[in-house]
Amino acid sequence: MALRETAFGHFAAAGLPHRQVEDWKYTDLRTLMRDAKPLASPPDADVKARALGAGRILAGVDCRRVIVVNGAFVPELSDSVGSRAA
Repeated sequence: MALRETAFGHFAAAGLPHRQVEDWKYTDLRTLMRDAKPLASPPDADVKARALGAGRILAGVDCRRVIVVNGAFVPELSDSVGSRAA
């Protein structure tokens, strides 16, 4: 997590690459970002409850579960090393 925060801090300080940065000389990402959609907000309790209910259809399958709701990882619904989500 610290590595991600450090990388994001660097991005926040430097911003998007531009044509004066040699490695990105011929790629201007600002033109590509015009149509970028905003990030989804983290799922609320109601959405998490619906995801848990929808996942019950696979309750009999012996597998690990990684739950992603609206593009956000939900660790409390996902399996950890010693437990399984109900």
